[in-house]
Amino acid sequence: MDRFFELSRINFSYHGTIPALADVSLNVRKGEMLAVIGQNGSGKSTLLQIMCALLTPSSGKIRFRGKDITDRALRDRDFNRYFRSRVGFIFQNSDVQLFCPTVLDELMFGPLQTDIPPDRAMERCREAMEMLGIERLADRPVHMLSGGEKKKVAIGSVLTMNPEVLLLDEPTGGLDLGTESFLTDLMLSLHEAGKTIVIATHDLELIGHLEPRI
Repeated sequence: MDRFFELSRINFSYHGTIPALADVSLNVRKGEMLAVIGQNGSGKSTLLQIMCALLTPSSGKIRFRGKDITDRALRDRDFNRYFRSRVGFIFQNSDVQLFCPTVLDELMFGPLQTDIPPDRAMERCREAMEMLGIERLADRPVHMLSGGEKKKVAIGSVLTMNPEVLLLDEPTGGLDLGTESFLTDLMLSLHEAGKTIVIATHDLELIGHLEPRI
């Protein structure tokens, strides 16, 4: 299978003094579901944020589809757009991810930043809202949503970009059982549709349902 991500001897320390990752190497293959498990504070979120280039490793190399992911590479507008449109990251805390006035604005933001025509962007938004069952929330201010609704909107804002890879940090953390079950089924459906999925979690029940490579 094609390798989407190749991480080689990744190290990272916060402020140069607080170690988070030490000599981590892994590959993520196209179309697979991979789970990174561990206790709180073990570096799972840091690893995913390095994979989506929100953080730069202190040392080591990371490649996506054979291309080195470096600060210099990401300063190239075309490459940055290429990478950002293919890798979607969903934060553990949805409040970190949502910043637009309404739900529809959130879903439209990503596509419009990558020069997708407005009519096509709106079509993607409608498809995402229907998939997530949030059509009624289109004009709702994001600060007036429940925790489960915010999570769905955060996921929708990524799905409208139609990425090849989804990185999800503790996707079911703090959710009610109904929303947790919905998102578990959604991840399985997206994987069956060909998406490559990487999740960071300490939820072993979720692992049991998804049956990913660990």
